[in-house]
Amino acid sequence: MVRKPILYAEEMWRRQRFFVLFLLVAGVAFPTAWYVTKHRFDLNDNNVKILALYLPIGLLMLGLLAFYRWRSQVTVSDDGIRIGGMRHMVDIDFDHIRAVKVQPLASAFLDDRQRIAKSNVVVRNLIRTNAEAVFIRLRGDEEYVDNVIRRLGSRIGYENQIALPVAEARVVADAIAARIPNQNSSGGNLGGQRRRGGRRR
Repeated sequence: MVRKPILYAEEMWRRQRFFVLFLLVAGVAFPTAWYVTKHRFDLNDNNVKILALYLPIGLLMLGLLAFYRWRSQVTVSDDGIRIGGMRHMVDIDFDHIRAVKVQPLASAFLDDRQRIAKSNVVVRNLIRTNAEAVFIRLRGDEEYVDNVIRRLGSRIGYENQIALPVAEARVVADAIAARIPNQNSSGGNLGGQRRRGGRRR
C-alpha cells in the first residue's frame, strides 16, 4: 500500500500555521497583559471581547487545518485508489482508470483553467515551485466520471482527468500503473499507454 499527502493541504498548512500560532499566542498573552495593566477583565468592554476571541479562533483554525491535512491523502491499495479531501473521500477502482502519468502540475491549468491558478494562491505557489502531479485519466460512463470529478472539485478534477499534486508523485504513479489490469507497467511512461485488450466503456 502507498499513502502520500496531497500537496494542496501541505501548502495550506505551510502558509497558515504562523498566523494560527500568532492567534494562539496572542489569545493568551494579550488578555493576560490587559489584566495585569488594568487589574480587571471586564467582558462588557469591546476591546476585551475582541482579545478573548483570539484563542478560540486560533484553536478552530488549527483544528480545521489539521483535519484537512490529515484527510488530504491519496492511498493506493489492491482495492483501488482513495483520494481524501476536506468534505469527501473518493474511491476509484482500477477498472475505471485508463492511464496514469506524471507531469508538472502546471499542465493541469492551461487555457481556460488558467483562471483557477491565477485566483488561487495555493495552486499558484505549487506551480511556481515546479511541483509534480499524478495525472489519472478515467474511463467509464459519463455519469460516473462526472460524479467523481464533481466530488473532487475543480482544482483536482476536470473533464475525464484527475491531477493530484502529491509527495513522491512517481512512486504513486508506479503503484497505480502496476495495478491497472492489462497495463504495461514497465515504467517507461508510468502507465500512460492505453489499456491493451481491455474492454472499453
